[in-house]
This record gives sequence, C-alpha cells and structure tokens, in this order.
Amino acid sequence: MNKIKHLIVFTLIIAFASNASHAQDKIIDESIPPLSYDTKLTKEEFYSKTREVKQTPSGDEYLAYHVRLPQDWTEVSGRSPQSEDLSSKLLGEVVRFVSPPEIDKRALFTIRAMKMEYLISTKNWFLNFIKTNGYSIEGMDASNENKVLAEYVVFRENVSYLVRAVAQRNGNRMVLAEYMIPPGMPGDAMGMQKWSILTFGLENRDPAPPIELQKLPLLDVAAFYYPSDWMAMPSGDRSLEEMSIALLKVSDNPVKEKRDKEAKLQDGAISAYYYSKKAHPDISNELDSIKDSLSDKNMVLGEIILELDRKERSPSYDYSPMTAYAVDIVEGRYIDYEYWVTYTESPNSYLIVTLLTPARDTDFLEWSKNISAFSLVADSFTVM
Repeated sequence: MNKIKHLIVFTLIIAFASNASHAQDKIIDESIPPLSYDTKLTKEEFYSKTREVKQTPSGDEYLAYHVRLPQDWTEVSGRSPQSEDLSSKLLGEVVRFVSPPEIDKRALFTIRAMKMEYLISTKNWFLNFIKTNGYSIEGMDASNENKVLAEYVVFRENVSYLVRAVAQRNGNRMVLAEYMIPPGMPGDAMGMQKWSILTFGLENRDPAPPIELQKLPLLDVAAFYYPSDWMAMPSGDRSLEEMSIALLKVSDNPVKEKRDKEAKLQDGAISAYYYSKKAHPDISNELDSIKDSLSDKNMVLGEIILELDRKERSPSYDYSPMTAYAVDIVEGRYIDYEYWVTYTESPNSYLIVTLLTPARDTDFLEWSKNISAFSLVADSFTVM
C-alpha cells in the first residue's frame, strides 16, 4: 500500500517539477553553454580499456550503481559511511576510485550522496551546488528532469581539475558522481571521462518523495497537496463559496521558528484562495483584490519578470500561466522579493495561488524550494 501511495505522490512531484524546472530555464543565466559530448574516442575503444563496476554502497539498495572505469583504476577502501548517516547538510563521499599516479597527480571518480529534506528540482539543486562552491561551469545538460550532466572546473591543493559529473535524485537521496582529471594525464583522458560518466546509472528507483506531502481538504469540495516543511493556516471563515489558506515555512532552526508570523513571511509565504464560480463569477476581480492586498505588507507590484505556461494535467481543468513580478518595497525590508501568481480553474470553482519569496538573486536555494512548493500547491488542486 505504501508503494502505491509513493508512486501516486511521485507522479505528483514529476508533474509539478517540470513547471519549476521550466521557470528556472527562463531566468537562470543563459550564458551556461550546452554540454559537449564530442570526443575522438570511439565507444568500442572505450569499452576495450574499461571494466564495469557494480556496487551497493553501505548496503543501501537505492545507492546501488553501475559505471565503467579504466581497468587499472583501484578503489580506495574505508571511505564509505553508513547510509543512515547521510547528512541533509553535506554531500558525504560513499565511493572513491583513483588512477595510477602521473608524477604527483591522480585522476579520480567519486560518488557523494546526501539526504534530501525539501522539494527542489534536480537542476536547481545542482546550480545551487555550483554557486555555493564557486565552481566555473563549462557546460550543462538538464534535458532529463531528474538528472543533470555537467562539466566544471575545481581547484584542489593548487591543482585545477576538469570535472565531468552527473547529479541524480533518487527518493530522498541526491547522488552526485564526479570524474575528475588533472592536467597532463596520458592518452585521451577527456574522452574516457566523457564516456565513463555516460555509463553511470543507479540500479533501483526509489518512488518515495524527498519529503512527505500533506493533503489539505477544502471542506468536502476540493483539496491540494503541500510539502510537510510548510505549515497550513486556514482562515477562520470558511464556506463552500470561498475560503483562504496561508502556508508558512517551518524552520529546523529553533531561533527562526520562534519568530512571529510577520518575521516568517521573510522566508516565503504561499496563499491559496478558493472561490466557487456561482458566488464569484468574475475571477479578474478576485485577482485584482488579492494583488492589491500586498499594500498591507508595504509592498507594491513592480514589472513582470516572466509569464510561464503550465502543463495541462487534466482536460477538465484550465491552468493559468504563472506570472512572476518584481516587488517594490514601500518601507522596511531591505532584501528583494518576487511575487508569483497563478490559478487553476475547474468547471465550478477555481483556486488562486500566490507566492511571496526572496528573489532568486537574494537566496537562490530558498527561492528554488519556494518555487517548487508553490508549483505543487497549484498543480495538485482537485475538486472532489
């Protein structure tokens, strides 16, 4: 039964993740070039010089992997932590292979993993990883919504390494495989690197979401899902004609969690407004009223940043584009915000969803998590 539930929830995540990924595609720096797969090394030559490695690190079936590595590479043992000790804050190394030394340098292949405790697209997670570490990215391929391949440069102990990597989410694990080569490696080292990363894959798919999703019924007429690291706060007045729900982020930081509601708004806030068409036939009036309410927070809408079409989930519903605005601060707060709005329309009702979030340039990780939660709420709306 749990596997069936996980599959249903996983389908929901895949559905909304594409919207979050498309949002990022439009606003992340487009100067990142596409990843090149060009190499003079043929597949046959690569296979003749490599061997297949298949392992299950720490006995965790969802970390089980396969990859082809050069025949003379050796594994460095004693580096694998227990899977249950995976940190939600750090990428822990679970696998390492090294090449024979070339003077005082070696190429290496590593797998790192971390426990996920929030919703985020794989692409946004990876870009935050690159930004946080200050790496120079040379190319990226994010055509697969759950997998990102990339090439970047890192410096370790005064040596620059060219890294070819693949990041992949599996259940609540984020897995990062990296093939690193220093300058001066013999033969077609870059060709071996490109082919090797293409052969990497996880053996078993974990259908569980990275975090538990909560279902919020709107009386007995409709419902939507939201991530469990958010807290739903329904308004006191709820009826079959209209109701509103505020969602605020739950922090694992006890100091931040003790803040009042106004302070918590600084991390991001989602609002959902349900209306029956019989009582509220003109949705434009409700949209204008909701946008005008920003003035209560000393904010006004600025220019439109983007309009993003949403994928149709059901022919019975209409899916309004997501519109993102810059926010002008009248007084107070000193960080930049964005305001997102969309609505999902059923034959007899509609749900307007808004998001107030720190701007992507202010805090890219929090922005990414907020966009994913916002997309989930809007895309999972269903009438009963």
